[in-house]
Amino acid sequence: MIYNLDTCIVVEFLRSNKIVTKKLLEAYDAGDTLVICSIVRYEIMRGFDKMNPSHRQVKFEQLYSETEHIIFDEKAADIAAEIYRYLCKRGQKIEDDGRFKSGGTVDALQRYDSSDVDAAI
Repeated sequence: MIYNLDTCIVVEFLRSNKIVTKKLLEAYDAGDTLVICSIVRYEIMRGFDKMNPSHRQVKFEQLYSETEHIIFDEKAADIAAEIYRYLCKRGQKIEDDGRFKSGGTVDALQRYDSSDVDAAI
């Protein structure tokens, strides 16, 4: 499986959220692919002045070194929109309203079959 980590998930990982950390480690141990988009990197790097930068920046760089990276440019935006429309037509809409639910529960990782993505593009 491929997990595209959004900013909320990375922030919770940097805050040592036990649920997020557990799910990320499970995915990593299972050999799944963890991906961080360039936009997420920008948002995390921009926010270090609000965090403990020395500790959390090191932690982020360690996570980043263990992930694959997606550069989000115009071509990537077009492909992402095509995949989104394709999945919506199949009833697999990607929710983009954040990953947090009431009571502090984190829906850390959403799984999509990569064969669906291959079919869309």
